[in-house]
Amino acid sequence: LPLGAFGKITGPGYGAVAAFTVSGWFYDNLVLGAETGYYAFQGKDALDSEYKKTTTVYMVPMLLTAGYSFELAGDFSVVPYISMGVVYFYADYVSRDRVTFNDRNENISEAGPAAGAGIAGIYRLTHSISATARLSFGWFVGAESGLYGGLDVGCLYRL
Repeated sequence: LPLGAFGKITGPGYGAVAAFTVSGWFYDNLVLGAETGYYAFQGKDALDSEYKKTTTVYMVPMLLTAGYSFELAGDFSVVPYISMGVVYFYADYVSRDRVTFNDRNENISEAGPAAGAGIAGIYRLTHSISATARLSFGWFVGAESGLYGGLDVGCLYRL
């Protein structure tokens, strides 16, 4: 879900994430990991207000994560975490000149640093399989309109 100025020119999206985590390596409840994903966002016609109309927008994050697992009731745990890494961002859009109102097709394709934080709820179904839900917020570091949030739901498989 794009937020702030990013949300004014882009609609909600969908995607997938693949993550690898290690628990209890240095400390018992420390969770370290790496993740990558793909998110596609809906385009939005904001020519009247923001002088932009997006058509194709997607991002590919590659992040390192660190969190701490709080074991709660039985098989349920909560993991607050932080992340940092790089995000590749691409957008096709129409830009309207604010003086002449002439439209021109443009695109942006760049990679840059990103940081984020979130909280995950994990319910262990079996020794190897857990169900998870995660609420996250991220920021394209240095971008004027790079705030985004997400809700991920999925499964974890323990090797």
